[in-house]
Amino acid sequence: MRLRRSTASTFPVRAGARVRSPTASAARSSPHDADLAARLASLSPQQFRVLVLVAEGLLNKQIADRLDIQERTVKAHLTAIFERLGVRNRTQAGVVLRELELTDPARQL
Repeated sequence: MRLRRSTASTFPVRAGARVRSPTASAARSSPHDADLAARLASLSPQQFRVLVLVAEGLLNKQIADRLDIQERTVKAHLTAIFERLGVRNRTQAGVVLRELELTDPARQL
C-alpha cells in the first residue's frame, strides 16, 4: 500500500483515506480541543502517519512495512509522539487522536 499526498487541508495517509487537519477541527471546538489540535499539529507529517497507524492498532513492524522505514525509526517516531502529546503509551496517543474525531471521510457515508 503506497502513501499519497492529499489536499492542503489534510495530512498524507494511505491511499484512499484522508484525515482532516487537526487545526481545521479546532476552529469550531472547545479550548481543550484546540490544545489537543495544537499538540497534534506539532507532529511532523511522518509522525502523524505513524500515529494514525498506531490508532488503527498496527504493530511497529507492520507500520515500518507500510511506511517503508525501519522498525527502529518507528520507535523513534513514537518516542517523539509520546513526548509532544504528553502521553505515556500508544493507547493514550490513539485516544488523543480519536478525541478530535479525525476520521476517514469515506467511512462517514
